Amino acid sequence: MTQISSQISKCLNVSNTILIYIFHVVQTSGILITTIAAGYDIKALVWVGAGINALASLIKIFETTNNSLLKKLMVDIKKIRRCHGEGEEEKKQSQAALPPPPNAR
Repeated sequence: MTQISSQISKCLNVSNTILIYIFHVVQTSGILITTIAAGYDIKALVWVGAGINALASLIKIFETTNNSLLKKLMVDIKKIRRCHGEGEEEKKQSQAALPPPPNAR
């Protein structure tokens, strides 16, 4: 279970990094297009730049959601590891306290 959780965490972390890079590239291109279009007074291209910036905002929302999901998953992984470790320790202690089976002579 822990391996699956850590693989999911790794996958989310990689996808989060990719989303950050994509966001910056799209946002930069949107700003550049809007600036050039405003300088040359091309109104249609200004709207294209605004649309690209809106797309960058959506990518940022996905990245933020992914990041919060990653944090929650890491908390769950830590809880599972802590509970699993405590359960194993209690199991060993309870087995040590039990008398040997009657036919173990």
